[in-house]
Formats: sequence, C-alpha cells, structure tokens
Amino acid sequence: MRPRWLAIEKEFPLLEMQEVDVDQQPNFKKEHQVDHIPTYIFYGQNNEEILRLKGLVEVDDLKAKILPLTDQ
Repeated sequence: MRPRWLAIEKEFPLLEMQEVDVDQQPNFKKEHQVDHIPTYIFYGQNNEEILRLKGLVEVDDLKAKILPLTDQ
C-alpha cells in the first residue's frame, strides 16, 4: 500500500498521513475500531472522522474518494 500512498501524497500535498501498525499498537486498533486491514481513516479539521475505507483500494479510487474532501 505504501506506493499507492506515495502517489496520493504527491497529488494532495496538504494531506497528512500517519501509518499505524496495529500489531505494534493494539490500543489504536481498539480505540479506532479497526476491524479490517488495511483501513484508511480520514479526519477533518476538528479531528472528526469524515471517511473510512477498508481493504485494498486502487490509486484512482483513492483519489476519487479524497478529492471531494479537499479544496483542490
């Protein structure tokens, strides 16, 4: 998944990404109700969840989901 995110980060430079290994941080998995790997959780400016995607997602599909959330 990392190569997909590198492509996304180039197109959306204001998007901040945090990668979490839930095996190393089991509390994160519980607190954020991650029940599928990979899970992408997008937060708005007030730290509210605005989008959650589960499973492998192609770059074009990621862009289509992210674009409406940005001012770009």
